[in-house]
Parts: sequence; C-alpha cells; structure tokens
Amino acid sequence: MEQRGLIKVVQFCYENKNKKIKESAPPSNPTWEEMNYTWGELGGSSWADIGKISDKHAQIASIIGNDNKKDIKHLDSAYMAGCEAFVTSDKGDICSKKNEIYQLLSIHVFHVTSEWNDFVKFCHKNS
Repeated sequence: MEQRGLIKVVQFCYENKNKKIKESAPPSNPTWEEMNYTWGELGGSSWADIGKISDKHAQIASIIGNDNKKDIKHLDSAYMAGCEAFVTSDKGDICSKKNEIYQLLSIHVFHVTSEWNDFVKFCHKNS
C-alpha cells in the first residue's frame, strides 16, 4: 500500500526495529538503550528533538498505564508524526483501549492480524 501511495509507514523503534520501514517517526524521549538509530537515520534531529514528548503524553500514560512505557512512547511518537492509524499486535494494553485512544489522539488502532482487513479498508477509504 505504501508503494502505491495509499499510506506512509513510519516507526520509531524502541524495540524490534523493522529495517523495511525507512521513515522515522519523532521519538518520544527514548532512553539510551532505545536509541536503535544512527544520526543519519534520524534525519538531522538534535538531542533537544529526541528528548521531546507531546502535550498528550501524560494522558496517553493514564489510558495505557504508567508501567507500559514503550507502548506510551509508541503512541506518543505516532501522535507527534500525525498518524491517522496505528497497527499493533498488542491486544491488551493498546487494542483494548482503542476507543479511548481515538478520543484522545484521533488515531484509529488496528490489531495487525484480526483487524487487517479493516485497516486495508480504512486506508482505501482515506486515500
């Protein structure tokens, strides 16, 4: 879908970097261990850019749970990137709270396997 121009895929890899995804989302205050990028891959970002969080970070944490730091960062990065959709395998902490996430961030959450067809329809409808 990205090759056909229907979607733009972004990630900030706090874990399990997908090397096929070339576009980096803005980082949400990653730890040193979570910095799985070279400076070149970050497109000229500075330390000040990397240390930022969005104005919704605390509200995301209250929905997802403060202990789910990487999930919070993934959603915060998606929000800062202006994403309209978020695809995840996390049924418990993220998919189960998709309505609250949409209300706060206007991001549609899709489970990668059980809701893939819904995600594809969403992409076609919004292209």
